[in-house]
Amino acid sequence: MNTFMQTAIQKVRLNAPLIHHITNYVTVNDCANITLAIGASPIMADDAQEVLE
Repeated sequence: MNTFMQTAIQKVRLNAPLIHHITNYVTVNDCANITLAIGASPIMADDAQEVLE
């Protein structure tokens, strides 16, 4: 893995961001697992009210 990618993943792990995914129902699980694997937290809210929470 190159230095840029290593640095980027380290920054994500340090900050542990909440990432809102806009995806279809087929890929939701894969997207969530990838997000968790790099140290972030996924959210897949369908309703505008959920996003505000």
